[in-house]
Amino acid sequence: KKSNFFVYEGVDVFKPNLKEVRDSVPFAVRTTLDSLNQADAYLRQKLNHQITMITLSEKGIYLNDGTNSRIFPTAERLVADVSGAGDTVISVGTLAFVAGFSPEWTAVLCNLAGGQVCEFRGVVPVRVDLLQRDMEIWLHAGAKQ
Repeated sequence: KKSNFFVYEGVDVFKPNLKEVRDSVPFAVRTTLDSLNQADAYLRQKLNHQITMITLSEKGIYLNDGTNSRIFPTAERLVADVSGAGDTVISVGTLAFVAGFSPEWTAVLCNLAGGQVCEFRGVVPVRVDLLQRDMEIWLHAGAKQ
C-alpha cells in the first residue's frame, strides 16, 4: 500500500486508515480535527481527489468533502476482532455513494458497519438487522442532542 499510496490521483473518494496517512505525510498526524485537516490538505494537493475518509480505529471516521470536515466518533462496542473492518468500510461506503447517499450519511453507515463486524471473531458479513438497530440508536441519540 505504502509504495502505491499516491497513485490514486483524481479519485472520487480516498479512504486510507490513520496509520497509512501517518506513514505517508511528512509531519505528525493526531486524531484532532485540525491535524486531520492538515493531513487532508496535503493529500488533496498530491491527489486532487474529491472526498477524504480516514478510518481512525476506535476514534471513528474523519470525513472531508472539500467544503466541510468532521470526525464521526464510534459507538462503544465489545471488540472481538478487527479483521475485515477496513474492507467493510470500503464496501459499505462504495454501496452508499453509488446509492446516492450524502458523504455524511455514508460516513455514519461506514462507521456503524465497520464497528459491527469488530464485535465478531473472524471476517464476517454486515448484518442488516444489526445495522438497522445501530442506525436507530444513532438517530435516537442524535435527536436528544
